Amino acid sequence: MKRFLSFLLTLTVLLSAFSAWSVLTVTAADEQTTYTEVRTLEEFTNALTAKENIKLMADITLAANTKYQLYTATVLNGNGHTILIPEMNNDTNAVFAWAVHPDRDASVPTVIKNVSFGSADAPFVHTNATQTAIGLFTGIVAGYVTEWENVNVYYRASTACGAEVGAIMPNASGTHTFTGCNVFAEIDTPDKAAGAWIGTIGDDANVTMNDCRTYGHVTNVAQGAAGFIGYLKGTIVLNNCQNYANIGSTATAD
Repeated sequence: MKRFLSFLLTLTVLLSAFSAWSVLTVTAADEQTTYTEVRTLEEFTNALTAKENIKLMADITLAANTKYQLYTATVLNGNGHTILIPEMNNDTNAVFAWAVHPDRDASVPTVIKNVSFGSADAPFVHTNATQTAIGLFTGIVAGYVTEWENVNVYYRASTACGAEVGAIMPNASGTHTFTGCNVFAEIDTPDKAAGAWIGTIGDDANVTMNDCRTYGHVTNVAQGAAGFIGYLKGTIVLNNCQNYANIGSTATAD
């Protein structure tokens, strides 16, 4: 009996140690990804700094008016959880800034999936009077590749100075694919391109959206407003996508 109890105690200790271990490997049919499990804001910040693939194990709330770096060629897997974002004031143009991973090719896709940024009851509120381009992420440059899957963004922006606005990002070059994503946006700006998803896509941009939806409204007094992309220079392909947002502008894109 004592040996059995000792065995159970040892097994419990081992299982506890294993559950506290923050890195695990998840094997899918077509890939094997090593994740760092994240349960707190501190763990999230540390994993971003370490340029690791992240898997959320709980909802987290970010710090107010703070910008976080997301490295290219990494994976942010929300695992069905929500990242809540406090209201952001004039000094910060985005929550996430793109950074090039020093050890990975930037042409390898950055994957963001199974996550909600904000919620219906607590959208990301972005007030602005100074920045010229605002969104959840900063604008993205040529050569970057991103893949978004099952992502929900709840975004509310009001800008007095006129800014390029997109709930996901204000402008984009490179190649980006969105699948099964939804944007719930309330955007009001007096000038520059405003898109519920992306403000402007550049000449070299290739954007594909599959089974995506837009809700809310986008209002722009002087320039383009749209349910997906405010101003088009590059190429966009929409497959089975619907815009349910109210659009108001002197010029309207897709």
